[in-house]
Amino acid sequence: MSLPYNIAPDVGQEIWWIPLVGCFIGYLLIVVVSYLFKTLPDYDLITSLKNSFGSKACMILAVLFLFQPVSLLVSHLNYFGLFINNTLLDGTPHIVVLILLMIIIVYATISGFTTIVTTSTLVGPFVLLLIILTLLAFVRDIEFDKFLPMFQYPYDHYVNSVGFYLIKSVIDNILILFYLYPRHASNFKGTIKGIKIGYLLSVIILALLNFFTINSLGPKLTSMEVFPAFRTMQNSGMLSDAFALKSSLFVIWYFTMFFSLCVYKHVISDVLRSINVKPSKTLQIITGAIIVVVAAYYTANTIEEIEFYRSWSIYISIASFALFFILLLHMKLKNRNIEYGVTNHR
Repeated sequence: MSLPYNIAPDVGQEIWWIPLVGCFIGYLLIVVVSYLFKTLPDYDLITSLKNSFGSKACMILAVLFLFQPVSLLVSHLNYFGLFINNTLLDGTPHIVVLILLMIIIVYATISGFTTIVTTSTLVGPFVLLLIILTLLAFVRDIEFDKFLPMFQYPYDHYVNSVGFYLIKSVIDNILILFYLYPRHASNFKGTIKGIKIGYLLSVIILALLNFFTINSLGPKLTSMEVFPAFRTMQNSGMLSDAFALKSSLFVIWYFTMFFSLCVYKHVISDVLRSINVKPSKTLQIITGAIIVVVAAYYTANTIEEIEFYRSWSIYISIASFALFFILLLHMKLKNRNIEYGVTNHR
């Protein structure tokens, strides 16, 4: 949702092709991680860490892994709260909005992951349909001159933009998906296939959304608007003419962000559960309250929140993925050596 805002200052009107270029690297990462993940018992990262390094080392590693979903939950909860403050509840204190959001998130987490998945499955097709209808509404207003000239920025600007896309749109989601989904899926191959298809579909949608954002707002306004994708969809002529469709845009947009927050919260509970820390209702409420306080006060304003997202959040994601990948590779090589030793013994 904020990707155009974050990369437009570097590449201007060329933001639309950044996801397409990053797509190939991102898909390769998914393939490699999927291959390494196949070697884990029951496709469970934490269980594999226990078997490889022991319970104490596993607990330390699990705590390190918690930094990534916690940082995402804090940052996205604050961003979601700011979004609601700016679009719906203008006079409501920010912390009150965060508390209301966290109450629902904690309730959804306590209800179980199946409830979250079932709800998203039911609403998902409507989200996709709304996005398609909205993008189609922009086709008649395309002005290709707005996307020229191309390749006018320094080389490092493009590298930074592709890198930012890979970290925040690919690596973060890879970590969340592989912490969570394989253990909750009955068919690992089917799950990986679904992840790949979903990834390619999201790349196409993101590229088109960036394309129409530039077409609608222009590079200057895109780099200044904190919620550029939403503002772009609001500018759709079709949505302006259809009040019901425009109202549903708010509902779907809220649900999309809310679902991601529920997933982050559930990942935290899942990692805790894996190291024998039972995420009871009391613990869920306590962790939710701590996250609300941190989200409300770790930055003083929207600008500082964006700067955190562009700096510390990126460092945490890179460190988490590096640790995740190294451990997967280590366990893959260890299992291979065991298999090789068994073969030679025979």
